Amino acid sequence: MENRKSIFRGTVFGSLAISQSHWQFNRLSLSFSGDDRQYEKAFQDDYFKQSVFPMRWALLLSCILFGIFAILDALMLPELKTFFWFIRFGIVYPLLIGVFILSFSPAFKRVMQPVLSATMLIGGLSIIVMTIFESKQGGNYTYYVGLLLIFSLGYTFVRLRFIYATIAGWAIVVFYEVAAIWISNTPFEILISNNFFFISANLIGMVVCYHIEKSVRKDFYMRVLLEKEQENVRAANSKLEIRVEERTRQLSRANRDLKKEIKIRKGHEEEKAELQGQLIQLQKMETIGTLAGGIAHDFNNILTPILGYTEMVLEELSDESPIRDDMEQINGAAVRAKDLVQQILTFSRQVELDKKPIRLDHVVEEVLQLIKASFPSNIDIRQLLDRNCGYVLADSTQMHQIIMNLCTNAQHAMMDIGGILTVSLEKEKVGSRQFNGYPKMLKGTYVKLSVAD
Repeated sequence: MENRKSIFRGTVFGSLAISQSHWQFNRLSLSFSGDDRQYEKAFQDDYFKQSVFPMRWALLLSCILFGIFAILDALMLPELKTFFWFIRFGIVYPLLIGVFILSFSPAFKRVMQPVLSATMLIGGLSIIVMTIFESKQGGNYTYYVGLLLIFSLGYTFVRLRFIYATIAGWAIVVFYEVAAIWISNTPFEILISNNFFFISANLIGMVVCYHIEKSVRKDFYMRVLLEKEQENVRAANSKLEIRVEERTRQLSRANRDLKKEIKIRKGHEEEKAELQGQLIQLQKMETIGTLAGGIAHDFNNILTPILGYTEMVLEELSDESPIRDDMEQINGAAVRAKDLVQQILTFSRQVELDKKPIRLDHVVEEVLQLIKASFPSNIDIRQLLDRNCGYVLADSTQMHQIIMNLCTNAQHAMMDIGGILTVSLEKEKVGSRQFNGYPKMLKGTYVKLSVAD
């Protein structure tokens, strides 16, 4: 049975996974393309909401770090301290503070990416200018290290999108090459060394920024699919309620007809009354079974895509995704609904019992765990389970229902005065004499389930 279930899931969910793999986006700019282009504006709005707060903190962090390096200006190049401080506190600082203040404006959402890209570029140019003047004063060309900080902040913390960050990053590289070769006449060995470090940092930043934005876009796309699936669930529930109401009305009419028929047949002779009553009861059960089977089949058809999409989404979500718990709740509810459908089909005799080896102690533990919350405080539940009972051949759903019914009956018996509900499970060897009245049972070892109140 388990193998057939796995094959079914592989067939249905495999086709669903193929449809999800059609997520269309531009490999260079990462923008949604094709049929998914409709999500681009919604993604940019969502990305802005998620980015504006960490971006503000990144700007404040940039101010702090840029100010701390002013101390190095005074220590390493005191003769250029005034000029460098003018660049830091007269140009870069006002720019960072201005962008921070602008971020509270409603218009900032439209210009956030180009403004941050320009800020990254201006910050890089200020470092390049200071590097040139450092070299002219006989320095050791160390100020270029500040470009690594610019790349780190630009590609990650300020939440620049990949295309904007890449443009600003390579513009800084070009300006540095022009300044280092034609303006400061940097020695060849130092030029090679510096290029290795900050071009490597630029490339690494590009890769990190690319995968960050791609991951964010994928999470957004999965949330869109989840919202659509939730709409489908709500629509399916509405249709199911309508169908249940229709079936209920049919059942009510059938019950009324049966009652009329019973009333008419009560006047028949006494000999036929018992047989006629049995016939009516069979017709009633057949009607109920047919209606229940129809509802269950319709419900099963509705549940199939719900289970398919939810399990497909769960396979794609990471453990840290904020929507994973919601998705697991939907999947768990659908699985419980599927079990209920199976019980209805079993009741209406439209499916055969699924007998397979099961651990009865596990079923007992599951039932007791479920009923603990509903039992009153004056009833104590105790379990005495032999873990060496092994497996029994039975339908787990029916065994679950049998144990649940026995425990519920015990609860009703002890409702007023309270008491102890004891559920025990043990092995028992029996001989042929103990099976009087049960000719098909053979002597041997059996599992004995006892429910006592």
